[in-house]
Amino acid sequence: MATQDDTRDPNAQIFDTAKGGLYGGPFDISSLDPNVRALLMDYRWTTSFDGSVPATTMTYAFPTSTSDYSKVPGYPWSAALSTFAPLTDSQKAAVIVGVDLVASYTQLTFTPAASASAADATLRFGNWNPPGGHSEARFPPNHGPYAASDSREAGDIFLGTNGQAPANFFGTDDFNTIIHEMGACVRPQAWPRLLIQRRARFAIQRQRILGDDLCEQSERQHFRRHGSVGRLLAT
Repeated sequence: MATQDDTRDPNAQIFDTAKGGLYGGPFDISSLDPNVRALLMDYRWTTSFDGSVPATTMTYAFPTSTSDYSKVPGYPWSAALSTFAPLTDSQKAAVIVGVDLVASYTQLTFTPAASASAADATLRFGNWNPPGGHSEARFPPNHGPYAASDSREAGDIFLGTNGQAPANFFGTDDFNTIIHEMGACVRPQAWPRLLIQRRARFAIQRQRILGDDLCEQSERQHFRRHGSVGRLLAT
């Protein structure tokens, strides 16, 4: 993975509009294990603005053009759009496996969005080509002091040269990068349970992402359940 991994939005201004039908809301993490709490921020996806009901279903999409983003006036992540490119088929396969793995560890459900617009898709995956080739993602919408995130771009993921998953992506750093950036978007919905259940403290959001042991467990579990990526995509 590239060393740079920035989730902060210096241009965040709007926090109360929906992204794929979901909003951002605060929650109290003080009762969680300190090792888990160290990985989290105090906001999550909710069913209403600053609400207390956490989201359990999230939509995802693969934009094909910058117009999918710019349909929302004033889309703040203009730098990403200047070098935007759609995901390749192998990247899309890696994302689908990734959301399936996260769903298997948690109480989250992921469904393909009706379109790649902000009105329909909570998580959106695209490519870009920034200096250094790093990948970035945005937290749930929030106006907190740690890392504010504008509703118009919250949940958006742009993959750089370190996220170009090949056809055989299992065990690659590119696949780990995709999972890592996804983690920035969906936490804390998913990661506390994943970390507690798998007892892999700090494994996901550290530089090595899932960590060797957890990554191997994830891959073995996926193949036991689905046999191959082709079978997963056919379901």
